[in-house]
Amino acid sequence: MSDSQREVVSAQADKEAGAYLFNSASNRRLTNLNVNIYDLRVDGGLNYRDDREQFTSTAAYFLGEKHGIPVVPKDTLEVVALGSLSRSVSTWGRTVTAEKASNERVELNPETQQDRELIDSLVESDLRRAIPESRYDFRYLNDVTDRKPAFGADDDPFAAHHTFELKVDVTANGRVLLHVDVGHNLKGTRTIAEDYSHGDELPQATVQHDLRNYYVEGEGELRGWSDYSYTEEIPDVGDSIAAMHEGNLDEDLRQEYMDKDPQMVELTYDGENIRHHLPQLLVYAADTNTVRKQSSEFHRRFSSKRAMMPRERIEYFRDFIQNLGRLPVLDLEFTPGPTNAGYTRYEYLSGPSPLRFHDDQSARTPSEGITTHGVYSPPEECTVALICPERFETIEDELPPIIVKSLNRIGSPSATRVRQYELGSEASYSNVWHDLPSDTDVALVVVPDEDKIVDFPVDDPYDELKRTLMRQGIPSQMMQKSSAESILSKKNRSLSANRKLLNILSALVAKAGGTPWQLDGLPEKTDAYLGLDVSYDEQSDQHTGASASVVLADGTTFAAESTTQQSGERFSAMDVGQFARDLVSDVAAEKGFKPQRLCLIRDGKLNEDLQTIKEEITETGASLDVVSIRKSGQPRVGEFDGTAFRIANKGTAFVSEGRDESILHSVGEPELKEGNSVGTPRTLRVIQRTGPTDIEVLTEQMYWLSEMHVGSAIRSTRIPVPIHYADLAASFVADGYVSPGETIRGPSFI
Repeated sequence: MSDSQREVVSAQADKEAGAYLFNSASNRRLTNLNVNIYDLRVDGGLNYRDDREQFTSTAAYFLGEKHGIPVVPKDTLEVVALGSLSRSVSTWGRTVTAEKASNERVELNPETQQDRELIDSLVESDLRRAIPESRYDFRYLNDVTDRKPAFGADDDPFAAHHTFELKVDVTANGRVLLHVDVGHNLKGTRTIAEDYSHGDELPQATVQHDLRNYYVEGEGELRGWSDYSYTEEIPDVGDSIAAMHEGNLDEDLRQEYMDKDPQMVELTYDGENIRHHLPQLLVYAADTNTVRKQSSEFHRRFSSKRAMMPRERIEYFRDFIQNLGRLPVLDLEFTPGPTNAGYTRYEYLSGPSPLRFHDDQSARTPSEGITTHGVYSPPEECTVALICPERFETIEDELPPIIVKSLNRIGSPSATRVRQYELGSEASYSNVWHDLPSDTDVALVVVPDEDKIVDFPVDDPYDELKRTLMRQGIPSQMMQKSSAESILSKKNRSLSANRKLLNILSALVAKAGGTPWQLDGLPEKTDAYLGLDVSYDEQSDQHTGASASVVLADGTTFAAESTTQQSGERFSAMDVGQFARDLVSDVAAEKGFKPQRLCLIRDGKLNEDLQTIKEEITETGASLDVVSIRKSGQPRVGEFDGTAFRIANKGTAFVSEGRDESILHSVGEPELKEGNSVGTPRTLRVIQRTGPTDIEVLTEQMYWLSEMHVGSAIRSTRIPVPIHYADLAASFVADGYVSPGETIRGPSFI
């Protein structure tokens, strides 16, 4: 650790209290970075089937390795280098030569997005050279593993290693930020040969190749002892396994095994074909089920440690930064964080809340508002049909009065009717709706737990009951038996403490036609939010389906729709745009007003869809904001209380300075507390692609939209409900509850 890093670590005690991004900042900014641009010349050219982008990326990597400098793709068969490229490399069986595109060096300016992306890639390339290989094992920056176990090994058949996912982010003023996300990776450490000798009964277990000694990855199911030893020729193979291991196993070790000639074991990699391998080169697979079976104590320990709180994450994060070397070519060094450099912090819960409940009262969270003030507007009628298996007598007797009393408590008077059904065949479930009262507004359906139904000779009723009720126009709320029992066990506690009950009540109100809560007073006037989720098949290079949901300005669900393409058909960007425009037109027709401002929220990348979709929607005359939400690889957030880091308040955002994007911490205190079972919440990146609304305003809108899931009153959904509902609509269609292309009104699909 350098002197500058030590100064930063010692200064942490003086850090101001507040929320911080788990980022580390570079010791200097990269502005006007000089690079060379090269065209790639390929001897013999490329085949028309060759992926040119992938070829360019591979060639850039080998050119960088050959010259010891960062080299990254700029365009197809074009690369950028932090230095000169004078030697050819061989890749994909072809010789590649870099030819300078211009005699002039080019300056990269971090104020432009295109140049920032190139700087980002160059830093990542140089970062690989700064990771000490004696301490860490890695192939990609998103999967760096500490060679030293965090715990386990010795007497355990497994070991847990800390893993680090690295993400570089360059700000508009050239400051380089490094996000280090910490996790765990399980590895098998004890070979099958250490536990079993030839003749012992082998367990039914998933095993993996021991990569400490054997250089080929593989995983399969253990089947038993083989009839062949290591050096025996296997007729189906045409050689011995010893011969086949040449080049894939340390030669001294291979010779040792050949001398001992141990008996092999049988395993299958595909579930059918039997293969043969040395038990000395097989370890237990480090998946959750195998770990639980082979070592319950290790599994318990691992489960208790994997949900890391902020104070643990920051410790391992800083440790990694302190072990990181200086980036050799760019001459950069990272100081241990966390830091909010390049971002401005906003805290939405500290200001007026736009969440509205009974009598237009406000509250910070849905759970607080419903339990304190009651629902915004109850359904005109609310007759709940409790549909319960015959054998669940306790639930049948005790749950209805709790539902009625609790709905009355939150301002939604209701009545319940109980109807039984017999667990049996799927066909028998199709007729359950016949026995429901004609005045049923919503059904509350109790089903066996999914993991328990397999132990009984009956069909799982969930799908068929849901599908049948939907086709009869009866919205349903499904509930597993264990959830019902949890509600009954807490019947004497406050409503806010009976979390599953509160979620059920909210969903029943919404599906019966009421509004549990709504939004009022969001910044700017957006008339409707359109969540869009597009399925894409990389192998066929086709859009295979699309889902959309429309959420109105007050946060209520208007409608959703999902469709899929038949095999071989192409789903174009124009189809997606038309699909979205139709739903927006429905808003105008049914609500009696023409939306003047729309916000399209896309889950993931937009790529080439943007312009076409924009043109399709703006034909309606409305102005359009387009936002994409990126869920993976974003920096987490912790709240510093003056001495340590803890779970930060939800509704905390960090808006990038000079870039149209932000980091949103939408899940946290007061609902997710320190010591929870999932650890430090993940964040979102909000990116404005086009539109008149400021990123500060869009970020706040995205947060409050994450509070609008009527099926989750106790906790926000992390992502804005328009795209969450689009995804739910896709599942609704995929599960056969409605037909593709059918418009789903209201929140029945939630």
